[in-house]
Amino acid sequence: MTHFLKTDTVNNFIGFIVSLSESIRKKKLSDPCHESETLTSICFIPPIQQAGRFGNYAYRDWYDRLLAQSEALMLNFLPEDLKCSTVELVPYFTDSFGNSIRLDYGTGHEVNFTAWLYCLAKIGLLKEEDYQAVVSRVFINQFLLCDFSIFVVFF
Repeated sequence: MTHFLKTDTVNNFIGFIVSLSESIRKKKLSDPCHESETLTSICFIPPIQQAGRFGNYAYRDWYDRLLAQSEALMLNFLPEDLKCSTVELVPYFTDSFGNSIRLDYGTGHEVNFTAWLYCLAKIGLLKEEDYQAVVSRVFINQFLLCDFSIFVVFF
């Protein structure tokens, strides 16, 4: 692990996160921003609403559908010459949406989602001008989906 933490890959990944952060600095989530075709094609559908004490059990069905359809979701926006990338992209993507057995979501899942976005940036599908929308549209929607779908929030 010590060696890995000193690699260019880690430095580039951290640089990507910093760039995302900088892209949204002093901006509201509701501010208009550039949204590329790739960004507009990334769309998530929340699970069925269900009251429950600790988690939304309908999430398990939704997650099973996500697993079954994840490769097709990637193929919807990948250009022909990058379609073979699904073998690398799908695991990061599916591991981004929590654990369907424990009905939990945490920082490891957020890192997987960020790694999936980083991969999209590395293969050229997300450009720097997309970063504000990556944070204010895509990342926020994914976080809200996972946070409110898996857990029931009591006020």
